[in-house]
Amino acid sequence: MITHLSASARMAWLLFALVVLLGLTGCMAFGTYSSGTSLYIGDQVTMTLKDDTLTIIFLRVENDSRCPSDTECPAAGEATVVIQAETPNDSEEITLFAGRDRPDRVKFGVYTITLERLLPDPPPQGGVEQSEYLASFNVTRR
Repeated sequence: MITHLSASARMAWLLFALVVLLGLTGCMAFGTYSSGTSLYIGDQVTMTLKDDTLTIIFLRVENDSRCPSDTECPAAGEATVVIQAETPNDSEEITLFAGRDRPDRVKFGVYTITLERLLPDPPPQGGVEQSEYLASFNVTRR
């Protein structure tokens, strides 16, 4: 997966992945999170707020046209991130975009869901398997 990156980029990616995995391991023991907390979740991972009123499931990444590492591109490109947002009274498949100048956000009920970042960023040459994506979401209650 990361063998084609430079040594420094490979080390940065591995360090970041380790920090994320350690963070997820600690958080997943409880399974619930506070509103306003940023959290990286991976493919098919579920995030539930402490008050049990919102669950987010990271479904998939589609159309990742972001400029690969070690490549010069005329435009940065973007990726489409699809999540499932659920409350006791509503459920919706939501599309957010990564790679823009600012984080993408959507209102869902009384919540604002923000896609802060999609990893790996930049993606490696040759693409990314679905299971390798991690997305940082921040959810706030309005």
